Amino acid sequence: MTIANSFHKKAVDIVTPVYGSPAFLKQMILSLQTFEAGVDWKLTLVDDVGPDKELVEEVYKFARADDRIKIIY
Repeated sequence: MTIANSFHKKAVDIVTPVYGSPAFLKQMILSLQTFEAGVDWKLTLVDDVGPDKELVEEVYKFARADDRIKIIY
């Protein structure tokens, strides 16, 4: 990337709660990962340490595999 092109790169920060359906959250993350090139995105998932262990494990699996995904408590 040249210096001239670096000024045109778009950045998107997304913050979402870890809540609801594991399938919905997985679909949302997969959609971001296939997002158009040229967009620098970061996803912050806010975990309230809820009782849904399946959902929490799914979230951590994605965060371990992709540096753009962060989890906060």
